[in-house]
Amino acid sequence: MEKIREFFAKAESHRKSFVIVMAVIGILLVVSLARLGFWATRRSRTSSPRAYMGKLESKNKEEKKYAIYTLGQTGVKSAIPEIEKIINGNDEEDVKRVAAWSLGTLDREKLAALLGSTRKDVKLIAMETLMKMEKTNLHYLVDRFGEEDKETKHLILGYIDRYGPGTLQEKLMDIAEEESEDAGIRKRCLEMLRSRDIGEMENRLYNLYYNDPDEEIKKTAYDTIQAGKDKS
Repeated sequence: MEKIREFFAKAESHRKSFVIVMAVIGILLVVSLARLGFWATRRSRTSSPRAYMGKLESKNKEEKKYAIYTLGQTGVKSAIPEIEKIINGNDEEDVKRVAAWSLGTLDREKLAALLGSTRKDVKLIAMETLMKMEKTNLHYLVDRFGEEDKETKHLILGYIDRYGPGTLQEKLMDIAEEESEDAGIRKRCLEMLRSRDIGEMENRLYNLYYNDPDEEIKKTAYDTIQAGKDKS
C-alpha cells in the first residue's frame, strides 16, 4: 500500500511539473507572437507610402534618394508635387536625377514639361533623364528645338546623332534652310545629313548651294551632296 501511495505521489509531482513547463511554454509563445505582431506592424508602417513621403524631408541624402526612388517605383502619384519641388529645389544633383527618374516613371508628360524650365540645371536633367528612360522620347527634345538657346540646340543635335542615327532628315534639313538660325547650327545639321539618306533632299541641298547668302553654308551643302553621291 505504501508503494502505491509513493507511486501516485510521484505521478502527481510529475503532472505539476508538466503543467508548469507547459504554462511557461505558453507564456513564451504569447510573448513571441506579440513581438512578431509588433515587428510586422512596425515594418508595414515604415514601408508604407506615408512613411516614404515623410522621408522626402530627410537630412540623410541616401535615405532621401531611396524614398524618392521607391515612391516612383511603387506608383505613388500623390508624391508628384513633392518630387517636382525636389527637382526645382536646391538639393544636390544626384538627388535631383533620382527625382527626375521617379517623376518620369509616374508621369512622363510632367517630366517633359520641365524642358521648358528657365533653370538650366533642371532643363538639362530633364533632357538627360528622358533620353535614358527611352530613346523614343527624343521627339520631346526635337519639338522644342526652335525655342531653345544655341547651347541647348547643340545638345539636342547631339542626342539626335546618338539616339536617332539615320533618321530625322526632314527636321535637319528644315533647320539647315533657316537663314535666321545660327550658322554653326545650320552647318552641323548639313554635316549630320551625310550619315543619312538624302535622296529626297538633294534638290533642297542644291538650292542652298546656289542661293544661300552664307558662303560657308553653300560649301557645306555642296560637300553634303558629294558625300551622298559617294555613298551611292
